[in-house]
Amino acid sequence: MKHKGLSTSEAQRRLWRDGRNLLPREKTKSRWQVFFSQFNNVLIYILLAAVVISVGLGEIKDSLIIIAAILINTVVGYIQEYKAYNILAKLTALVPWETLVIRDGVEKLIPAADVVVGDLLVVQAGDKIPADAKLIESIDVLTDEAILTGESESIPKDVNGRDKREHLLFMGTTMVRGQAVAEVLRVGANTKFGQIAHLLQKQSDVLTPLQLELKSLSHYIALAVIFFAMLIWVAGITHGYSIGEMLIISVAVAISAVPEGLVVAMTALLALGMQKLLKKQALVQRLVSVETLGSVDVICTDKTGTLTEGNASVLKIVTADNDYEVQNNVPILQDDLMKFIVEAASLSNTAKFVNGRLIGGSINQALFKLGVNYNIFRPNLEDGKYAFLDSLPFHSRDKFALYLYKNNERQENQLFYMGSPEQALNLSTHYLDKNLDEHRLSAEKRQKLKDQHLSWAKKGYYLLGVALRRVTEKSLVFNNGIFLGYLLLKDPLRPGVAKFIKIAKDGGIKVVMITGDHPETAKAVADQLNLLKAGDLILTGTDIQAMNDRELLSKINKVTILARVHPEDKWRIVRLFQESGHKVAMTGDGINDAPAVKAADIGLAVHSGTEVTKEAADLIMLDNDFHVIVDAIEEGRSIFLNLKKILVYLLSDSFAEIVLISGALLIGLPLPLTAIQILWINLIVDGFPGIALIMEKNPQEQTMDKQYLKSRNKLLDGEMKILILVVGLIFDFVLLWFFYYFYQSYGLGLANTFVFAAIIVSSLFYSFSCKNLKKNIWRMDMFDNKSLWAAVLISFWIAAFVFFTTTGQKIFELVELPLWMLCVVLGLAVLKLISTELVKYFVIVRENHRLEKKS
Repeated sequence: MKHKGLSTSEAQRRLWRDGRNLLPREKTKSRWQVFFSQFNNVLIYILLAAVVISVGLGEIKDSLIIIAAILINTVVGYIQEYKAYNILAKLTALVPWETLVIRDGVEKLIPAADVVVGDLLVVQAGDKIPADAKLIESIDVLTDEAILTGESESIPKDVNGRDKREHLLFMGTTMVRGQAVAEVLRVGANTKFGQIAHLLQKQSDVLTPLQLELKSLSHYIALAVIFFAMLIWVAGITHGYSIGEMLIISVAVAISAVPEGLVVAMTALLALGMQKLLKKQALVQRLVSVETLGSVDVICTDKTGTLTEGNASVLKIVTADNDYEVQNNVPILQDDLMKFIVEAASLSNTAKFVNGRLIGGSINQALFKLGVNYNIFRPNLEDGKYAFLDSLPFHSRDKFALYLYKNNERQENQLFYMGSPEQALNLSTHYLDKNLDEHRLSAEKRQKLKDQHLSWAKKGYYLLGVALRRVTEKSLVFNNGIFLGYLLLKDPLRPGVAKFIKIAKDGGIKVVMITGDHPETAKAVADQLNLLKAGDLILTGTDIQAMNDRELLSKINKVTILARVHPEDKWRIVRLFQESGHKVAMTGDGINDAPAVKAADIGLAVHSGTEVTKEAADLIMLDNDFHVIVDAIEEGRSIFLNLKKILVYLLSDSFAEIVLISGALLIGLPLPLTAIQILWINLIVDGFPGIALIMEKNPQEQTMDKQYLKSRNKLLDGEMKILILVVGLIFDFVLLWFFYYFYQSYGLGLANTFVFAAIIVSSLFYSFSCKNLKKNIWRMDMFDNKSLWAAVLISFWIAAFVFFTTTGQKIFELVELPLWMLCVVLGLAVLKLISTELVKYFVIVRENHRLEKKS
């Protein structure tokens, strides 16, 4: 039935009258809310307590410096968090929800937000319903209304149903099966879903696993620091310092040693990661996904559209008696049977032109283009020779679709089968010759067709079976059919996909190909990609269903190809990989992929996939190419490596301050640093290089190396502890000796100024060593991170203000250093840099030696 729908002008008038089809939204955080949330931190509370203590003791200058440090740290945190908050909000708008409507008698794709009351929706399996609507036409419709009712069972819908609810579709629910046309009754807040939307908004922010790990690490460090701070406090009191002065020093040490800058760094890392992933055509839907990506060690990927171009074409037609080449340059229909099969293909697909582009799955588009190639168009056929009666949409369980037409020339109803080649043959008893004469399908002919199927599959062709059943009534039951032939399709491999599969495998990632193809077709493709190795398994859906979980779990690590699988098989495979200790990324596009995509550690939906699958996914691939997955995992790993660098950088100065102050008090020396000097180093001087390390580029040989996964679970590994402890102790003991010598020789003012300068300069030099913890500085590209150079120069400029101006010297209680002492400061910074590189060198050599012994 032809529908006209609303006119464009009437739709615009209703949109203006009723507003857009949007749900009520929770208010976004304002700038001030984000800013003041930075103060909701135990460490900030302790600093504020230090301000109160300072004021109480009359140390107004100290209190002002601490307040300045708090404000600077808060502003940096605010900038990074607000930036991340806005990026995530903006990214969600990059994948608009579109829906198909009929307006002015033409099907059009429009934003779901522009749907109005009275619009005619055209929906099919996999679509999310954009508004409350009443069915006008329906074919085999099932919907999932769990989001409204909580019921997991699919609900049948029928335009002729007795129950009123059977006639209705509801916003936010999903079309599980079938296709329908429905008239919109309610939009936006007036829908049933809109009435409960406010309940769905009340979700508290959840910390990501890595943030929880950082929080746990900070707690352990805080406990250790509190212990040392108490020791320092007691030692200071016993050496004659006042209770108030030692209280401020102890609080300052505690604050400096806890890496509170990591919270800001983590937020900035994730925000930058989202931006980088978007440039690589990966749209993050959940912040947690950015960090989880780095843990993935199994990729379960669809063959079609990800490993291949998703641009299938029919290249051959094989019948019981003949083979036909599909020619594009000089298309000639060689006989009546070939013409009939092309007509059947044109009638048996759901592809169509909407808004000037062809939409529909890769196979449907291939069938559509086959007809166009021979100037056979479905609309022309339906206006003349054929009249559409009914259809049974493709379902992954049945693996075929049925289309019922009345052939006006022959005055008979013809039921066309399009789908699994095995079933096309099994459900047929006869075949047609080139003159369309019917013959019984003998055992020899049937075996010949089976052999042909296997032969073509081994050559990498995807086969579709085409069959016919003549029926006397409107029946959608296919049996005792007439076999017409096989359509042989090929989908070219994406350029460079073999290279990215190798990169993934070198990075310790197992790639599992999932396809609905014949296992021989899958194997032929896998051989071109060098995906299979000795001992790898190819399992079919039948094999999987024949095994219990224990049997399948014992083989899971050898499975590389899954062919002829069902949706429940995908979900089960994901679950068993997870049970065996793997982190799994799963791609999907169809509605039946949604459960497996949702169950995976990282669910990946292709941009052209169904709304349901995109909603279940953590990440949407704006480009379906396999390299997007590898690039995303590489970025996730890079984020983790950069976090380690920041951790080493920040903890090194914290450790140095504790050792210096503890050592000085234990041997009866004055305090080498004041409270405001400690806070200045920790929150200001280290702050800029710490954030700049976020921008560090990690070489692929480190991010995509098998060894990465072995150290992934350790945020603070042995090598990092060696760098912090060994280098820190060497430098601190040397610095402590200089402090003792200068104190004895020149007095406390010069000695204190020297230590303050030495820590600042050495820390800025040390930031270049932290660029790469697995490579020595002479093997790095020292100029690839311009942000780090800018950060170091800014910090040096700030230091110059503090040391060489009267104002800075007065605030920080400093004296002017002679030139020769500045040279000693520079020498100590070089010493720390050299000692760091030597420790790194011996750690790298030891690790390489260990790997050689293993191999």
